[in-house]
Amino acid sequence: MRFGMQKKVAVVQSNYIPWKGYFDLIRSVDAFVLYDDVQYTRRDWRNRNKIKTAQGELWLSIPVKNRGRYEQLINEVEVSEADWAAKHWKTIEMNYRRAACFDQMELPVRTLYEQASEVARLSSINQLFITGLCALLGIDTPLYRSEELGRSSEGKNQRLIHLCQALGATEYLSGPAASSYLDEAAFAAGGLEVSYMSYAGYPEYPQLFGGFEHAGVADYYSSRIRTHGATPEGVDWNGSASQQQRFAQLLKLVPVEEQRAGFSLIDVGCGYGALLTWMREQGLPVDYHGYDLSEQMIAAARQQHPADDAVRFEVAESASRQADYAVASGIFNVCQNTARDTWERYIADVLRAMDACSRKGFAFNCLTSYSDPPFMRDYLYYGDPCFYFDLCKRTYSREVALLHDYGLYEFTLLVRKSS
Repeated sequence: MRFGMQKKVAVVQSNYIPWKGYFDLIRSVDAFVLYDDVQYTRRDWRNRNKIKTAQGELWLSIPVKNRGRYEQLINEVEVSEADWAAKHWKTIEMNYRRAACFDQMELPVRTLYEQASEVARLSSINQLFITGLCALLGIDTPLYRSEELGRSSEGKNQRLIHLCQALGATEYLSGPAASSYLDEAAFAAGGLEVSYMSYAGYPEYPQLFGGFEHAGVADYYSSRIRTHGATPEGVDWNGSASQQQRFAQLLKLVPVEEQRAGFSLIDVGCGYGALLTWMREQGLPVDYHGYDLSEQMIAAARQQHPADDAVRFEVAESASRQADYAVASGIFNVCQNTARDTWERYIADVLRAMDACSRKGFAFNCLTSYSDPPFMRDYLYYGDPCFYFDLCKRTYSREVALLHDYGLYEFTLLVRKSS
């Protein structure tokens, strides 16, 4: 089946009441495809989302049937409890009745929940909310379902190319995280230009209950440092020996001659400054800048290391200056209840920032997906080392080293920039 001529197309799995960037993506294209004839992933945005309350973040999850259905597609997932919609609306009403524009939005949003209560499949529920909210936002982009456009039996890239071609597209607009796996040459061979959506620059606006994004992780580490003090346990490591082993891997980024002569370094998610302590114990002459989201961590770091001309700590989401190198130790491990695709988008954003703030290269570590399953924990993120090696090799430098042989259930990547 072919439809009328379109120019720019986006293809994305459906989410439950998606974030603002999702609707911005829909607004930015000529046709939008709900990509729901692919495998359903648990603990993801397909059937759940967060709201803010006076007591903190709260998950709203649509209960679904998944026992024994491990390979079901998104468009096959069925709701397991009939009263979920009434419960969700009651929670939203209770927490947002005093929010700006609630009186204006109450009836149309409540109507969507009433309609959703009559729908059996998750994909159709998500489509109902997406189309309804698009109407409220004045977005008139046509929405299609991927199963309407025919199915290609080939790989991930070819499926996307097929969907774009079925709509007569000349350009495929993707989210930024896909840059690591999209085969742009294959898209070009199919007559398609690939471009990437930018989610930067959204203005802040007054809202209830304070900040939101990454608050759970910052609170987690603030609680750790309050409980355990400036110790490895305070940043959720199991001891100083393994912590120092990690630091030794990261500092392999810096050539020996520079370690002797002096270098500058940005410590992303610096915690209480343990890396700086270790470098000073090694006698390394370093101009150091550490930043962290947790005010308690930075307070502990400043207490451990009174500032001088070569040391600076700050509470920040990103570096305020450049340095020779940037490193990040352990900051990608604790994801709490964050959905995997959102956490990986966060990691991709941090890597871009590390690339931007470093002149000669950057390094980071991450728990490995090759960890033994009995020891893996739901609140931790386990990355695929091959995926991140490929991402860094294709995106940042040809000089990338993967270290996965130092006895811990993690890996370290060193990205050296060509001189």
